[in-house]
Amino acid sequence: DELQKIREYTFSEEQKALEQVRDVFIFQCFTGLRYSDVEKLKRSDVKNGIIKVVTQKTVDGLRIELNKHSEAIIAKYSAFKFQKDTVLPVISNQKMNAHLKTIGQLVGLDEPTRVVFFKGNQRYEEVYPKWCLLTTHVARRTFVVTALQLGIPVEVIMRWTGHSNFEAMKPYAKIVDELKEKSMSKFDTL
Repeated sequence: DELQKIREYTFSEEQKALEQVRDVFIFQCFTGLRYSDVEKLKRSDVKNGIIKVVTQKTVDGLRIELNKHSEAIIAKYSAFKFQKDTVLPVISNQKMNAHLKTIGQLVGLDEPTRVVFFKGNQRYEEVYPKWCLLTTHVARRTFVVTALQLGIPVEVIMRWTGHSNFEAMKPYAKIVDELKEKSMSKFDTL
């Protein structure tokens, strides 16, 4: 639902930069690419509906089939010429994260969200509105969690994302478990 809110939001002419950030974010949500990889994605990396890249972080060769959502975003920017012949209008990660927070506010991602973290052995909990937590990495997490919810086998997801083992995927599986628990409570309304 939240992804749909972001996808369907209509930006004003003055908000063109926000629209472009949204499009890059949505592209990441439907391909699983990290910011560093989408930033360097060249037109020559995309052929016949397939992305072939060597990732920046892990130097893995990835082959990612495009879906209608990611293809539509590529098509939207196909007539534009970007520096270094990149596919999309990617700005710095810092600016993109700041714009994503603005987009989250605009679309109303206000749900209080608890963040738990540790410093040494000390556990801390803080609550933020969800828009505050919106970053480019959320797109990658969204891709993995959505794929798991759609029943796509973990082995296939790992081939798209470049995760080398199931241990690296465990945090995403935990998110799906939490979503399952929340979803089960919907039966309580019957």
